[in-house]
Amino acid sequence: ALRIVEVGGGWSFATKPGFAAAIRRLRDEKRPKLSRAAFEVLAVVAYRQPATRGDIEQLRGVESGATLNLLLERKLVAPAGRRDSPGRPFEFKTTPQFLEAFGLNSLDDLPDLEEFAAMGESAPATMNLFDRDRNRAGLQFSQPTEPETEAEPTPPHPLPDDEAATPST
Repeated sequence: ALRIVEVGGGWSFATKPGFAAAIRRLRDEKRPKLSRAAFEVLAVVAYRQPATRGDIEQLRGVESGATLNLLLERKLVAPAGRRDSPGRPFEFKTTPQFLEAFGLNSLDDLPDLEEFAAMGESAPATMNLFDRDRNRAGLQFSQPTEPETEAEPTPPHPLPDDEAATPST
């Protein structure tokens, strides 16, 4: 019923796929779900890391601090130092928990942009979102995203302002 899989640069026990439905029925707890906004922020960080809150907000076109706080709280992203630019904003990267949550051994296992296009994603929006050179030149997310109106929990330690305090660990 169990197998050993390589995940996040290490090894883990996992249930064989044939037993997934039975295990899911036995679990009491619900797996926390991520909103569309959280997936968008996570995708920007995963493909462009290190990314600042400003990078994320420029690409998405909406304020993303609450969503970034949620991802920090769930340990899917972590501070990665400060960018050497005016204001010295915090940069963020994905964590080993991100790799484990998505069943990846490394960031190299992320789907290529061509795979997104093959899955029916909008190629122009996807390409603009993840094309580092074009985004650094000032291009923005080509399709509007929904405003963040959903209620997201406020973490006990709010995200520091880009100009302010150091990250807590």
